[in-house]
Amino acid sequence: MLLYIIITNFLFSIENDSLKSYKSDEVKVETHHHYEVDQNRLKKILNSTDDLLQRSSQITMIRRANFALEPTIRGLSNERTNITIDGMHIFGACVDKMDPASNYIEIQNIEALDVCTPQNHCGCGGNNRIDFKTTKSNYVDKFSLSLDSYYASAANNIVNGIKSNYSNENFSNSSNFIYKNANDYRAGDGKVLGNSGYSKFNFTNDSYFKINGNNEIGMSFLGDVSNDVGYPALIMDTRVTETYLLALKHNYTELKDFYHKSESKLYFNSIYHLMDDYDRSEEEIKNRIVMPNMYMPMVGKTYTFGFINNYQLLKEDYSIGFYNDVYSMYSDANMKMIMLDDDSNIMNLKNIANANLLNYKLNISYLNYEIENIELSTGIGLNIQYANLLDSKNASSFKAFINLDEVESVTYAPNLQSSFKYLLKNSSIQLSAAYSERNPNRMELYSYYIYNPMDNSFYTGNPNLKTEKQYNIEVSYNYYNTWFNGKVNIFNNYFDNYIIGVLTENQMQNENFPQFFREYKNTGQANIYGIEFMSNYEYNNNFNLDLSLKYNRAYSITLDDNLPLINPLVIDAFINYQTNKFKAILEFSFNDIQNKTSNMFLFENRTKAFFIMGLRFDYKVLENFNLTVGVDNIFDTYYVRHTSINDLPDLGRNIYAKINFIIK
Repeated sequence: MLLYIIITNFLFSIENDSLKSYKSDEVKVETHHHYEVDQNRLKKILNSTDDLLQRSSQITMIRRANFALEPTIRGLSNERTNITIDGMHIFGACVDKMDPASNYIEIQNIEALDVCTPQNHCGCGGNNRIDFKTTKSNYVDKFSLSLDSYYASAANNIVNGIKSNYSNENFSNSSNFIYKNANDYRAGDGKVLGNSGYSKFNFTNDSYFKINGNNEIGMSFLGDVSNDVGYPALIMDTRVTETYLLALKHNYTELKDFYHKSESKLYFNSIYHLMDDYDRSEEEIKNRIVMPNMYMPMVGKTYTFGFINNYQLLKEDYSIGFYNDVYSMYSDANMKMIMLDDDSNIMNLKNIANANLLNYKLNISYLNYEIENIELSTGIGLNIQYANLLDSKNASSFKAFINLDEVESVTYAPNLQSSFKYLLKNSSIQLSAAYSERNPNRMELYSYYIYNPMDNSFYTGNPNLKTEKQYNIEVSYNYYNTWFNGKVNIFNNYFDNYIIGVLTENQMQNENFPQFFREYKNTGQANIYGIEFMSNYEYNNNFNLDLSLKYNRAYSITLDDNLPLINPLVIDAFINYQTNKFKAILEFSFNDIQNKTSNMFLFENRTKAFFIMGLRFDYKVLENFNLTVGVDNIFDTYYVRHTSINDLPDLGRNIYAKINFIIK
């Protein structure tokens, strides 16, 4: 059956991206297009993937270290935000979220960032998703070699990279190698945070071969290895993470009476994650609040096999898309407990007993351009998930702990989306609505004895969880003219069967064991609403201003408490000056005070407002040589974002320089 699905979807599948212009060797086909603010436009001036993510009007970042910040969409953490690379699923192996998938792709390889919510993108299949679109060489005769070197003062951080591109009319290849290293970083008060350095290697290679005018095949490889990554907000550090992704691709395009395009990917990725507390002092280990007087090395592994097929049929007045996505993900996590005074007495704890999630998603979308000045779109889909524990011995222990006879889970998550967009001469207004359900993830289903320092609690999964229901509505207004463009989104997301960890009835707290116990449960109704604003003002050919604003408010209606890790009002501004060879950017960022804290879920504390500034200059010294210098946090402000774990501060004043040299 699975083979039939794969073959069928390989031949008849639909891509549901938002491209408005398609090119073939002979004809260019265009549909209605109205300008909207491009959040990816600033990519070339940024230093890292985290920088790019933080500047999106829909994304906030959770900080646990000076490394691998975790992106969330509109306050929805990675339980509700999927991260993909060219549509391919990749799941971190660390149960403490030290390795979000966004860590495995570097900004040098990113063509665009696609932020998707159920109500604004039919192809999401009812989920929130951050998809990294990678760069790809064109079929033109050329060769280039790019050398990059970067240094930043706040952590003595160095980044060295080399990227090569080669292509001719039938073949293209792009390779990129990056090495990063950083020492412990300094916060705004001058304090150096121990255990916050890291080192990292990243290598990617993408090759494509054009079979004929309609078909091309390709292969992509990604390898990412990090070592000795310190996490000062947590009780352990990362010793090593090894990530490998291999993908085989086939693309088909044809332009006759109509245009259709098919993209297929067969992929595999593996992630190995080892964390330990061997770099922590004996005094810290003996006196810490959780599991004192013992080392706790922990290994996490995930393996994902997947197949994706997108097919799009485009005519002059409408387009139809099919999105097919099937993957199988295996996850295992194991922790040892080694007493400081008796390293021969080793205890083992299985945090995830080889969980397997088999998931199939089908989504169908329709976009109609036929009515003048009106675009109508709709999407419908179904996500089917089968989940189980494959480690029978530890599955039995898990069953006994949660008092269940069966841990197998089968859930069905339908989704439906519709939008109405009215196009005016220089503006457009769009109303979007969606109903979607979310299948529980592996942590919510099968985690066992997972410690969270934010609430001093151990979390356990629940295989009886129902799908989480979400009702979304959004109103967007976009305006543009020759000197200004802006967009505002107002949204409301209402949840039923909201999944979150809550205190169990029988707590076992005492003087020697002060931790709480929580279990993931469907907790009833919750609501998240907010506003986002993005704009660009062009004073003349040299000066322009980018301004963005985002605000979310999140609340559990049933449990009468604020939801945790929700950013307050954030305002970012960029004043840009540019000539043919020179660019200067003055940056401003304001984060308001956050008083809407969670008292039941994570025992959050209030965070203060802060204002920071940055300045950067980019100069084309020669045709093939660029120099960038800048400073972040000019006034060396000490500040803590509300989404920083255990009030971990951001970097203090950070002076950096970057050079780029291209050989053609």
